Amino acid sequence: MLGQAHHPTAQQAEVIGAAPGPMLVVAGAGAGKTETMAARVVWLVANGYARPEEILGLTFTRKAAQQLSRRIRDRLGTLAGIPALTDIDPTGRLSASLESITPTVSTYDAFAGSLVAEFGLLYPVEPSARTIGMTELFQIARRVVAGHTRAMTGNPNPATVTDNLLSLVGELDNHLITATELKQETDAFTALIDELPKGPRQRGDGMTKKLLRVKNTQLLRVDYLSLIEELAEEMRRRAVTTFGEKMSQAARLATAHPRIGQAMRRRYRVVMLDEYQDTSHAQRVLLTGLFGGCDPGLTVTAVGDPMQSIYGWRGATAANLERFTTDFPLLDDTGSPVGPAPKKQLTVSWRNPGTILRAANMVADTVLGDSTSPRRAVQPLTPRDGAPAGTLTVGWYPTEKDEHAAIAEALKNIRDDAAARGELDLWTAAVLIRANKQAAGLSAALDRAGVANDIVGVGGLLHVPEIADLVAVLTMLVRPGNNTAALRILAGPMVDLGLADIVAVGRRATNLAARARRDGAPETPTDPSGDGDSDITGWETNRAERRFAAQLAGIIPAAATCGAGLVDAIADLGEPERYSEQGYTRLVRLGQLLRRLRTMTAGRPVVDAVAVVDKEIGLRQEVLARADPAAEGVAGTRHLDRFISYAAQFSDTPGADLASFIDYLSLAEDKEQALNQPEVPSAPGRVQILTVHKAKGLEWHTVVVPGASNSNYPDQSWESKRTTTWLTDITAVPSTLRGDAGQDGEDPATASAPVLDVTAVEDLSQLQKAIDEHPRAYREADMEEATRLFYVALTRSESTLFVTGSPSPGRTHSGPADALVAMKKHFPDCVSSWWDGEADPAADDSSVPAGDAADDIAEALSTRPETTVAGVFPIDHLGDRRAGITTGLQAVGAALDRLPELSDHPVHTRWEEDVTFLIDEHRRRQSSLIEVVLPDDLSASDLVALKKDPDSFARRLARPVPFKPNRFAKRGTALHRWLEKRFGGQTMLDFDELPGSGEPDATAEKLEQLKAAFLASEWADRQPVRVEQPFAVTIGGTLVRGRMDAVFHFCDQPDTGWMVVDWKTGKVPVGADMEAAQVQLAVYRYAWAKLVSQSTGTQVPADKVRAAFFYIGANKTIEPSTLPGVEELARLIGGPAATPTTD
Repeated sequence: MLGQAHHPTAQQAEVIGAAPGPMLVVAGAGAGKTETMAARVVWLVANGYARPEEILGLTFTRKAAQQLSRRIRDRLGTLAGIPALTDIDPTGRLSASLESITPTVSTYDAFAGSLVAEFGLLYPVEPSARTIGMTELFQIARRVVAGHTRAMTGNPNPATVTDNLLSLVGELDNHLITATELKQETDAFTALIDELPKGPRQRGDGMTKKLLRVKNTQLLRVDYLSLIEELAEEMRRRAVTTFGEKMSQAARLATAHPRIGQAMRRRYRVVMLDEYQDTSHAQRVLLTGLFGGCDPGLTVTAVGDPMQSIYGWRGATAANLERFTTDFPLLDDTGSPVGPAPKKQLTVSWRNPGTILRAANMVADTVLGDSTSPRRAVQPLTPRDGAPAGTLTVGWYPTEKDEHAAIAEALKNIRDDAAARGELDLWTAAVLIRANKQAAGLSAALDRAGVANDIVGVGGLLHVPEIADLVAVLTMLVRPGNNTAALRILAGPMVDLGLADIVAVGRRATNLAARARRDGAPETPTDPSGDGDSDITGWETNRAERRFAAQLAGIIPAAATCGAGLVDAIADLGEPERYSEQGYTRLVRLGQLLRRLRTMTAGRPVVDAVAVVDKEIGLRQEVLARADPAAEGVAGTRHLDRFISYAAQFSDTPGADLASFIDYLSLAEDKEQALNQPEVPSAPGRVQILTVHKAKGLEWHTVVVPGASNSNYPDQSWESKRTTTWLTDITAVPSTLRGDAGQDGEDPATASAPVLDVTAVEDLSQLQKAIDEHPRAYREADMEEATRLFYVALTRSESTLFVTGSPSPGRTHSGPADALVAMKKHFPDCVSSWWDGEADPAADDSSVPAGDAADDIAEALSTRPETTVAGVFPIDHLGDRRAGITTGLQAVGAALDRLPELSDHPVHTRWEEDVTFLIDEHRRRQSSLIEVVLPDDLSASDLVALKKDPDSFARRLARPVPFKPNRFAKRGTALHRWLEKRFGGQTMLDFDELPGSGEPDATAEKLEQLKAAFLASEWADRQPVRVEQPFAVTIGGTLVRGRMDAVFHFCDQPDTGWMVVDWKTGKVPVGADMEAAQVQLAVYRYAWAKLVSQSTGTQVPADKVRAAFFYIGANKTIEPSTLPGVEELARLIGGPAATPTTD
């Protein structure tokens, strides 16, 4: 009746028609929770329990909020149009309320922000403070740390301090802990350590090294309190805030001022809480303070899945799900609690086929218990009626290389089958990895198989060989004490230095350090940030490199802590006799290159500096030389282009420089999930490589879950896994202060944070024993979270699932995860390959005598491309031509030797470098020909720019620079934000997050004029079916992405009546400018035709979709009579030979 694709199941009907009041709905993966929530809202509205404007829906992501908002509005709109409405509503009151369907649906963060904006002066806080993202917060924190005058215990480097500071601030915000509470708890615990007597048979004073380490960790954490206050003060001075701080403020407001809750309960009578298992303690306090246990007429519905609670590292706690029934109890008419809220389940999966569900349920049983257990939170999932069996493939391989090759071959076969059926633009696939370091090898394997793929997120890109080399050179420019970066360049293909020369460079660094000490220099890293890195074993990416680095660690002294590093030695090599002739020449060239790069990048924006280094070291040329960039599936410079786009985004952050960018990349590699990341759009026809955490809430036709070993997904066999707790981690707060710690009278299984019980401790021996036992409880929780993560990965598949693994490199006892072994046992017909051997401990033996190091390292460095491990860059693209080219190179060198010698005076050398650079720059500017390789991932705006001015587009592509924010762009963004809210969409870009948005807005009057003009236009009273609709389509072999402002449907037939409208705030273009702008509409038209064809199952030709611009200031709708077809768009991208992948 409401336009659903399927009739509700019995479970859904029970939830939809439940009596008003609190209710917990435990919904399994793909169980239709969004549709159920929307239908429940309709039932409550239709039965007079609430008006549309009294509906509040909260979820986590903007995409989810947009989907829920759209679903609620669509269903209420359908209710408004049914003929039976007069029978349901003879008084006409419901019909009147449905004339303006304005439910409020937003993210939890946005709701907290609106609460602070409205009531913040009660706290008091500055309600108008601008909310900043993690990138800008990182910059501010970094500057605070640099200006901190008090010494920190242990003298950690500033990059580490910044990371720790931000993590600790997040913990305090999530758990509503004040600095005073943290210090009091720390003082009490350290006093206990100091006052306890030693135990029986303990020597000395009983203070063991472990106890001393625990005590020092507590004291160091307190050291950070002054930094936390300085950061807070700096943020107040800048009038900025964070989402975490706003949530903390909102929670405290709701607790301290009951009248805020009264106002919210008058405003909202129905509250829908999505993904409740991912809420933090601060969010729980906020929601219970506003809506919990005090209004019998209020309907609060929480929906969540305990098996999808995977964000514990960011403050989420699955304990909130079970505590909901007591936080929001059933009330009688007087408002007195009469029992816990009822709990219902949704266990029919609309996404997963039967075989995949059986595998997922088997994994869930290990956490939730057997289906007969009364303690089980949710019953096993069952497939929908008529669901296919699906395809499950399981494999265990001897090496990671074998595993990746099998994955690439399988995905190539599936993709080729989809292409043969003409369904490539409908096929979606993802490889869901446990850690970013897995991305590069998988991407390389897919490239070799000719399978187009994308690495999603900057953290994964950092492990791509060419990106790792680029970052290493950038690091050497601003972090001369970082030996890890220097060693990668020295030992890698860029310099290809031999072992003896590397050792000589290390000894030169030691000599320089000793000379510095004699001259009275402090024994600190030369790196001004203090971010020296003497641990050269950290640079490796594969087994051969690990062995190599471990051997080098025993040969090269740790120079960084002595005041000089490898980069310093490269700048001051000393006597040439230290090195081989060829090695010395290469080192001199490297030193000259680094000096030139420092000059060329000094003072430049980050993106310019990155582009300069990319060009000067010839990285792009090396990448293009590996394989024909036009060949199917070849990555080409895609990874470099995407990395430079991240650099451009970072450049827009106030105060950004190259040093802070390097620190930010380090944070992104380790804690990317904590950074602001865009939504992950689908990419039909391509394989997306991303972490499981990023994949939550998404789905693909084909899913691969690689690396299913007990080191990636720890189980009971992985006893050696190290577990960190607040006892040894300064970024974690004592569990007694956490909001998810066990509470009196509560089932211990409900708590997420085990508490260290010291009530019966009488001496240091007993305290030591309690401390030793404490991590075990955390280890169990870590294993359960890893299992839940594995479950989330499995349940992303709509049709085909591959689960594979291999021994983790460097892990002697690495074996298949328990879940993978169980799949082999229960699904023997699904096993494609299973290696029964054991990992060879000697394969990763790093304890090789130094005398054997030269032979081993030479072998690792000289291995031919066909036998190297995946990921070594660059490969030897010359192949069999190398011998001839080497002969020719020698002949040219001999001829050059016969030329008259020039002076080798350093001044002359620098003159020559400067003149060469100026001549090259002049030639580039004079040349009218700009040759660039188009990336295989473009936006609709890129196509407009390409059509309008190919030369300017090429220049921008060759040398990306950030666009300067301007008031006209801000005005357009602000108007779009207003339009999205007006039409019920969820804004995908927060205006307050734009660079420069904190500046005075000189265009406010014009903005109001534009709003008035829109309200007076023909579009004001029309309701779009989609707002800010993202898309990704393949045109001419290139993935084109974008976002449509609004889509309207002017009839009831799915194959006709569609119109895409793009709002414009500028002037109406004419001539060639208008012709170029029409390319945007052509892309939108084609994309919507594909989207609606896929969603409705009815083929909608692109020429049946109308598309128009509406210029608001001019009150003019421009709908071109003809638009370029997909063939013309393909020619624009790739020339006459290019053809679209569909049609």
